[in-house]
Amino acid sequence: MAGRRSDRIPLIEPRGAKRSVLSEGAGVPIGLAHDSATRNDQPLLAPTLDSIPVKRPKPSRTHPQGLCLDRGYDSPPMHDLAVKHGYTPHIRARGEEIELKARTPGWRARRWVLEATHSWLNRNLPSSSAGLRRTRTTSPCSSSPAA
Repeated sequence: MAGRRSDRIPLIEPRGAKRSVLSEGAGVPIGLAHDSATRNDQPLLAPTLDSIPVKRPKPSRTHPQGLCLDRGYDSPPMHDLAVKHGYTPHIRARGEEIELKARTPGWRARRWVLEATHSWLNRNLPSSSAGLRRTRTTSPCSSSPAA
């Protein structure tokens, strides 16, 4: 193994965090789950739906409860999970947005209500890698004169 040093291969450590947020129609967060940034989105759907701290009203024919998800959740198990939790899934199919953009001149994707929620959380919560904010401290002996 000339020229190769296996002891110098750096370990890849997961950095950052992935946040899965469930919000009501106006963007107020009502459910939250988090994991390392290297995880796929799909395993976080069940913990996110289970994390709602308030009792949800039962969905009815006149007041259904929709769950809007992006293309990453477009699979039968994710559809089944949404239905099991009492939601009507609204998941944009893969390629549907590209097809609309190609067919309709000037078409732009709608912004998700949840983008404002994520923006607020990013501005107002400390980052996961920073942990607690560090304050600079000085030794009491070095800053006070001898009496």
